[in-house]
Amino acid sequence: LGIHALDRYFQFFGLGTPAGLTGFAESSGTIPTPEWKASVFDGDPWRLGDTYNTAIGQYGVQVTPLQMARVAAALASGKLLTPTLIASSTKQSTTLPFTERTFDVVREGMRMAVVEGTAAALNVPFVDVAGKTGTAQVGTANQFMNSWVIGFYPYENPRWAFAMVLERAPAGTATGAPAAMNAFLWWLEQHAPQYLD
Repeated sequence: LGIHALDRYFQFFGLGTPAGLTGFAESSGTIPTPEWKASVFDGDPWRLGDTYNTAIGQYGVQVTPLQMARVAAALASGKLLTPTLIASSTKQSTTLPFTERTFDVVREGMRMAVVEGTAAALNVPFVDVAGKTGTAQVGTANQFMNSWVIGFYPYENPRWAFAMVLERAPAGTATGAPAAMNAFLWWLEQHAPQYLD
């Protein structure tokens, strides 16, 4: 695709810009581009490896949990939602320019990640979840990792999207955000099952 096409897709999903939560100061994050690299690294040229690393969310990619929750909701609904904390607010969204078949492929992959992949901790018996994990290396020597999981549920008729991140665990830690999200889902099942429908 190349970095410019990837950047356009990142923008469709609201990455690199504030999510628009009224009343809150938000970080916009960073999506690396050749222009970004030239300004940050004193004119150093963009290389193909920079594109590869950006494509998988590494290198200089910085996103917020709220941005990633929006991505999960967009994959579930086909619309990029503007977040709000007021339930009675008028919903605002932008329809994304992709076919339903494209969304179906991504959703199926996210469900498979839960059923037989890296997000298997979310394979609970009381609700079908779709998810995607990620691990961001941090620290001057990559000595820490941020463990991520995003997703939505119920899979067949999504109503809820989530993003969970556990920050700065020692590199190589075997459990992370999927296990924490598993505990949260079991808590919901016991104490607030209305949020699983």
